[in-house]
Amino acid sequence: MRIERLRDCLNRELAAALLELPTADAPLVVTRRLLRSAVRHRPTDEARSGETKSGATGREPGSDTTYALARNALVRTSFRRLVSTGTVGHPFDDGIVALEACGQLGVVERVRRLTSPERTALRVEVDRLGRDLAGRWPRLDPRWLPRTGVPMRVRLLDGAVILSCRPDLLVGWPDGREGSVGVVDISSDEYQAVDRTRLSFLVLVETLRSAAPPFVGATYYAQTGEIAVMPITYQVAEDAARDVVDAITTAVGLRTGVTGRSPEPQVRDQRTDHGGAQPPTGQCAPRTNRRAHARPASPGDLRPPARPPSPRRSRR
Repeated sequence: MRIERLRDCLNRELAAALLELPTADAPLVVTRRLLRSAVRHRPTDEARSGETKSGATGREPGSDTTYALARNALVRTSFRRLVSTGTVGHPFDDGIVALEACGQLGVVERVRRLTSPERTALRVEVDRLGRDLAGRWPRLDPRWLPRTGVPMRVRLLDGAVILSCRPDLLVGWPDGREGSVGVVDISSDEYQAVDRTRLSFLVLVETLRSAAPPFVGATYYAQTGEIAVMPITYQVAEDAARDVVDAITTAVGLRTGVTGRSPEPQVRDQRTDHGGAQPPTGQCAPRTNRRAHARPASPGDLRPPARPPSPRRSRR
């Protein structure tokens, strides 16, 4: 089965990467934040990131990523409240309370470190985006089982590595045989190359835990009300598996020489260009480069397949 091959190749490549790490009692937890380091190894995506409007990544007031990270966390909190209760409340104030309650104290501290004008600007923008969410986001049919912040974890290498994430939105029901779950990620910024990396990681975790890729993956852009739907294939999960290995090998210094060893990628150079097919070496397949097109959000984008799900999403 293709998913078993994907899991096996991930285990092999992670085992090779972890040889560079000292023995630890606690497992290595891989989150989407760690995968940011993999984006720079994808020059085609880096080139595409220039398609965004001029200054898109640097238009935030104040200190580079601090403002943007805080805004994104607060907007995600508003979105999750909207899906759960139908209202956004007071997006900034309620968001700070929610972040404190769920232990995201690092984000709260970032907000507190902002200057007074920056904090005021953040409050205004978060409140505006929260109101926009309430006015734009379609009400989802309860029969689709919409749920937010569900912890998703996949254990690899007998628990030595754990893939962990909390999707902003899941719809549909896990079937165990067919792709019947949809995943949605929220962004308070415009399109960036890292958006595909973040969404692909959700696809990988869902694929490994449910034994089938999700039937849909999408990024919702709160600034514009657009939803970018990414075509889901096994190749998307294989791309994300490569990102996981890239991020870990970068972290342990295989490419930077931190360990003092020759920075020779033991796995990456052995890959062959067979597209979605399993390479003869047994390594994870090389990634592809596809970009979804954004359009206004529609409830139909997230509609789960009728039960039983379509055979075209089976594991075959």
